[in-house]
Amino acid sequence: MNFIDVNQNLSLKKLDKHNNKDIWLAETLDNDQKVFGSEGFLYSIKNILIQPYYLNKKGPYGIPYGIYYDHKNPIGYLEVSDIFTENQTVFLDYALIKEQRGKGYMCNTLIGTSNKIFEDKINKVKKIELMIDPDNIDSKKTASNAGFTYEEHDENGFEIYQLTKNKRIQK
Repeated sequence: MNFIDVNQNLSLKKLDKHNNKDIWLAETLDNDQKVFGSEGFLYSIKNILIQPYYLNKKGPYGIPYGIYYDHKNPIGYLEVSDIFTENQTVFLDYALIKEQRGKGYMCNTLIGTSNKIFEDKINKVKKIELMIDPDNIDSKKTASNAGFTYEEHDENGFEIYQLTKNKRIQK
């Protein structure tokens, strides 16, 4: 398994539909009403596992990842979008399993991932954005704690939080 370390305990691994831990993670998140239920803020992670678009992607962008603790236990999900070349921006989507929320894991994942993205010398991403449902108070707090700032509402009512290289938090 190829892990991308984002800090001392947390790492990312491309989701794999043949990996039992990744399947468990996707099913757990899909069964969480706050992630993909009637109150959910995301989409089905399990459906992402089977999308041909993601299966053959190479490189760090346009990839759905499992967030792993100590390279052993999946605790969450992070998707890094393809780079939007007109403004050199990527978007991140994320979720943690219920038992792992409130421990700072997502904040640390966002900081570590953002630093990795901004350190990429080839693609030179200028902005990272999060589209957050206005009712998702926990996600807005996580974004702010990771250094993202509120910028605007988009045409669909989502709140856009943004981070640029010069405003990032380094840990």
